[in-house]
Amino acid sequence: MSPRHVVGIDLGTTHTVVAHAPLDQPVPRAFPIPQLLSAAELGAAPLLPSCLYAATPAELASLPAFHREDPYIGGAHARRRGAEVPGRLVASAKSWLSHGGVDREQAILPWGTEDESIPRLSPVEASARLLRHVRRSWDAAFPDAPLAEQEIVLTVPASFDAVARELTLAAVQQAGLTVQLLEEPQAAFHDWMQRQGQPGLERLLEGRRAASVLVCDVGGGTTDFTLLRAERGGSGVEVSRTAVGEHLLLGGDNMDLALAHFCEPRLSGEGAAPGKLSPARFAQLVAACRAAKEVLMGEDPPEQTSVTLLGEGSKLLAATRRAALRREDAERLLLDGFFPEVPLEEPRPQRGGLVSFGLPYARDPAITRHLARFLRRHGASPEQHAVPDAVVLNGGVFHGRAFAERLAFVMARWSGMAPRLLPHADPDLAVARGAVAHGLALRGLGPRIQGGSPRAYYLGVGQERAVCLIPRGAQPDELHRPDLTLALVIGRPARFELHSSSDEREDAPGTLVHLDPESFERLPPIAALIEAPSRGEIPVQIEGKLSHLGTLEIACVEQAPSPRRFRLAFQLRQGDPDAPPPSSILPPSAAPGSMRPPSLPRVRQGGGDAGEPRGEGSAAGSREGAGRATDLVPRAGPRAL
Repeated sequence: MSPRHVVGIDLGTTHTVVAHAPLDQPVPRAFPIPQLLSAAELGAAPLLPSCLYAATPAELASLPAFHREDPYIGGAHARRRGAEVPGRLVASAKSWLSHGGVDREQAILPWGTEDESIPRLSPVEASARLLRHVRRSWDAAFPDAPLAEQEIVLTVPASFDAVARELTLAAVQQAGLTVQLLEEPQAAFHDWMQRQGQPGLERLLEGRRAASVLVCDVGGGTTDFTLLRAERGGSGVEVSRTAVGEHLLLGGDNMDLALAHFCEPRLSGEGAAPGKLSPARFAQLVAACRAAKEVLMGEDPPEQTSVTLLGEGSKLLAATRRAALRREDAERLLLDGFFPEVPLEEPRPQRGGLVSFGLPYARDPAITRHLARFLRRHGASPEQHAVPDAVVLNGGVFHGRAFAERLAFVMARWSGMAPRLLPHADPDLAVARGAVAHGLALRGLGPRIQGGSPRAYYLGVGQERAVCLIPRGAQPDELHRPDLTLALVIGRPARFELHSSSDEREDAPGTLVHLDPESFERLPPIAALIEAPSRGEIPVQIEGKLSHLGTLEIACVEQAPSPRRFRLAFQLRQGDPDAPPPSSILPPSAAPGSMRPPSLPRVRQGGGDAGEPRGEGSAAGSREGAGRATDLVPRAGPRAL
């Protein structure tokens, strides 16, 4: 059946939002999502809280029959109960999808809960449950146009690496859907373009040939920076994406944590160390501080509000604790902590992650300092920083007017001129609506943002060297194959080290580069284990592409009249005792002994379909089966083992 709607899904850290447009009426509109508003009330709202609450048996018995089969419930009621009952809330699943320090396909949530009676979920399963809720809701509203048969665009942070994107698609597949991925800042600008049209783009240029636009997207879990370029072309104003920022696990969740640490000394006790709550109780406090932040930083805020930590069981009233949180304190903590007035030439934010509440949040919480580095990194030259002509502010954080005003003030000090803030209708709905606008643009029903891949991808060939596999700006489904012929030696495991860079580099496939830690990010290795009926060598080349869905695909391709492709999968399990050691790769362009040989991934070949990965730690998480392992080594030159 042909799709009748274009559907946009913003699977956000804080909220999940859905928008759609019938193809015969191509104007994006929000889709109200049915959900539990209270234990006894069902309703629909455009924002579905992206959290799940593990209801107790007594609570399940009191819910509508539709919700009694699953111990996890979602919606506004789930969020509220999670703020009242410690240890039973699964929140920020999207942030966990990008946490490379844990097995994201294992049931690890709710994090920090010691109660073994509470069912656990993996970050992938938690995301899939939210999407299944969306699917059921849509199918009930449009029984003649099931969601699985519509054209769906799902948004992800521009800074999401290839692994987080692949795991997002795994959650989508568990929900029985097929989607195309789109970067959230692009979606936000698509929404602006759809609303303003070509006249708005003309006003953006103001008589100039080109203009630069910064999209600053600060959501619940991530901060995303994207630079766009609007330029006059043959068919009007054309827009392309020119740069994206590095992954920053930094956003509204961190603000909630800051407020929770501020309130904790006045609410703790109950047998814990002085000033410290148990992990489950602290999670409850974070949820309560999130609600307080939205009150104090919203429209027409009061001078103060209460943060309440409920007791449990028979001690509910006696053990309930309250603390007043003043607007003045909240603004001081959040504005000075997350949007401080910093100079443009401020030293680079510290690398690494501060593991708090289980997640590796950015060590430096100053969003303005991260933005300064982004603008310095993507200037016209090393001595000149990027100066945006206009700024789009997106994300729920900017509901607080004080945050937008502070960011505009800091940027004005950097450039000597206040940036032009483009009008935005609704930061909560913009990304989902923009995803629809992008889907319509793919059908020729609106302007489209160009740009290709914002990153280049490299295969490690030593401790400090790598070969470019996929160049920056690569287009979807465009195959790239470096001039690097290897021999697949049966009987040894193999593993590739993989790196990426968002710098404005012009490296072509096959280019040998030095791995500067300031410019390159190391990704999980890609691996495979290939079975073969006999020993020997298989000459192969490595090829890579970005799929039209938005994921990275890398394979070994046999050099033969009827070549077989052995797709390599990410090795996601940390500290896997069965993981193969690094193998040897030597580029043919390197003289013997000129560099230390590099690391390789593992590969496996099945008897039927040679294209299916089977290695330990692949995205599917399957265990290794019987069979001989293989290695990839240079076809020419000495074999460094």
